[in-house]
Amino acid sequence: MKYPDIEPRILDEWQEITNLVAGMCHVPVALVMRNNAETMEVMSASQHADSPYKAFETAPLNGELYCETVIKTQQPLHVPNALKDPDWDHNPDIALGMISYYGVPVNWPDGFPFGTLCILDKVEKTASAEEQKLIKQFGHVLELTLELVASNYELNTRNGELLQAMATIKTISGVVPLCAWCHQSIRDGAGEWVKLEAYFERHTDAHLSHGMCPGCRTEFMRKRREPQA
Repeated sequence: MKYPDIEPRILDEWQEITNLVAGMCHVPVALVMRNNAETMEVMSASQHADSPYKAFETAPLNGELYCETVIKTQQPLHVPNALKDPDWDHNPDIALGMISYYGVPVNWPDGFPFGTLCILDKVEKTASAEEQKLIKQFGHVLELTLELVASNYELNTRNGELLQAMATIKTISGVVPLCAWCHQSIRDGAGEWVKLEAYFERHTDAHLSHGMCPGCRTEFMRKRREPQA
């Protein structure tokens, strides 16, 4: 499946979410992160004076990012103080002053990882059970949004394919004069009588082949059996 870009109106809604999560968890930073082929991208960052993160900035995937572990394990990650944790005391966010982290995975409706919803702080912080539940619930809201984004993208793709197919179809409409005597010629819009084969190939994408209907076949065989004068 091809995964669509996130529209500006969705990003505006995510901005409200990150601001709300940061405020309710009493931290300067809440982020919606997207997992790209070689980078993690900030899709939305809480608007706070102590936040060093900006929307659409990226960081290389190098195995040292908190969010990489969340995506790979598909489990929440809780680091109260990276400076005291040998597994995280070298991660790049320390250089930005962020030493605590809690994040949850966010996935597309087919289960493919989209990224994370996470909070960070410049001081040691143990996320409470209520805060962890809050972030998980907002992560679920993001997944519901992604489900809508994916559904709209698939619908628009199918509609585009349908419109393209309809644009290639040539149709015949209205009253088409057919010769009452031979039944093999049609008068076109210019008043010219043309053979059925030529008319259909000119006005449709169809190409006629030749056969013999049962009635004509019976008449043909009857005439073959008649004695010649």
